[in-house]
Amino acid sequence: MESITITIPKKLERKLGKLPKSELRRSMLDFLTLKVMELELENSKETQRGMLELLASKSRLTTKLAHKLSRKLELKMAGELKASGLA
Repeated sequence: MESITITIPKKLERKLGKLPKSELRRSMLDFLTLKVMELELENSKETQRGMLELLASKSRLTTKLAHKLSRKLELKMAGELKASGLA
């Protein structure tokens, strides 16, 4: 496993000092995992939007319907994040 070193302001360090180290490590891992998933979701949303715009331009699919489909996909992905306990 990779190690990461960060500099923490003194005020925050005092507050974090009240947490057990194992809980702090777990919280940081959860935070980093969530951030990676957010980036993947954002990239996925951009890809979905591009695909829907392409479909809309090549078919009778309207932009309004394409956005509606995009929203449904976003909600589904958000549900998956929530089900995994990271949202």
